[in-house]
Amino acid sequence: MACARRLTGFVKHYSTGWLIIAGGRRCWIVLPVAGVLGLEALSRGAKRLIALEQNAQAVENLQRQAELFEAGAIEVIGGDALASIARLGKKFDLVFIDPPYARPELRRQLLQQLEAHDCLLPGARLYFEWPSSGEIELASPGLHWLKRKTAGQVTYALAEWRICG
Repeated sequence: MACARRLTGFVKHYSTGWLIIAGGRRCWIVLPVAGVLGLEALSRGAKRLIALEQNAQAVENLQRQAELFEAGAIEVIGGDALASIARLGKKFDLVFIDPPYARPELRRQLLQQLEAHDCLLPGARLYFEWPSSGEIELASPGLHWLKRKTAGQVTYALAEWRICG
């Protein structure tokens, strides 16, 4: 069973402050809880949001939100995020990775898929969230951690993608 939680005002304040970098960037959200951050990125100048969501009700909710924005600014794709990455054929410079807390292995798998399908532009920013009771394990030589904070039950961090080699 997935753990549900609300993005606290404290976390939203700090993480959306990090989104000043969003101006002119493409934006990609992976899984639903980061939806508010994807919408915030659009409001701060991101050009496009691609939302990958498996839950049919959440897809409907995201599509309703998309109607409030400029035509074509938001694309909602229903289905498995891991399977969808290979089919996107796009590169991104702002990615939100926030899978359900009950599935921590998805963070690693999503990052591996992004790397394997060359979806990250040099300098791309990646936002991660996870329960503060756990630890994030993302062994990737291309990932450089920029910021990290903990607020109550949530730890969130921002990393930069750097080309290896």
